[in-house]
Amino acid sequence: MVNRKRILTKFKQHAPNLWWGDAFDVRFHLISMLQRVSRKKILDIGCGIGVILSEIPAKTNWNVGLDISRKSLKIAKKIDRDADFVLGDMHFLPFSKKTFDYVIIANALSTYDFKIDPRILETSTPEREIEETYRVLKSHGTLLLTTPNQKYRAYKNLRKINHEGLCKLLSLHFHFKISGFNPIPIALPEHVINRWILGDLYIKILEMLLGISSMKEIGKFFFVQAQPKLS
Repeated sequence: MVNRKRILTKFKQHAPNLWWGDAFDVRFHLISMLQRVSRKKILDIGCGIGVILSEIPAKTNWNVGLDISRKSLKIAKKIDRDADFVLGDMHFLPFSKKTFDYVIIANALSTYDFKIDPRILETSTPEREIEETYRVLKSHGTLLLTTPNQKYRAYKNLRKINHEGLCKLLSLHFHFKISGFNPIPIALPEHVINRWILGDLYIKILEMLLGISSMKEIGKFFFVQAQPKLS
């Protein structure tokens, strides 16, 4: 079970300015799924300070985080001493073909979830990131991707991807299922968020709603499970 309070503490201690900002972020669900994975090779693209990998059992997995920020990776190595962290560009992954069983893109979709340096804008596209992900995934591997939904009220004026765009992005290389996470259009009061037991129950409710197909159009986040198309 995800310990959300422990995750928040990691941010507070090491990088409070990088906190996800949402006590019911889709990445809590992502961590919950990955905690059940064992004896696999896992790559977290755009891993930041390594919080996600730090919550995945390292004794039974080979966990690798990649990020372009030296500062973030320095913090990541303090938070998770068991994972391997690599400085690199998500558009040109420094790994061989078919290396990983799982690849994570957790709110790290190129050009949509962060700004790209103008000097590398022409080669730094979400299409390139997905192509590289496909290359390093094993034939029967799994991509787990999360990203904000552009149609959600809070993101309407921001450059985020919509459902149609996400389908188009994935369709060339992957078979995929897109679900929606957290359809609630307003933020819950702070005193409710701070009640962790109630918060954990709310997360469970949101996970149950993932099975409702209409949620993907109105959810705050997209949650994607994808398998490579066999060439």
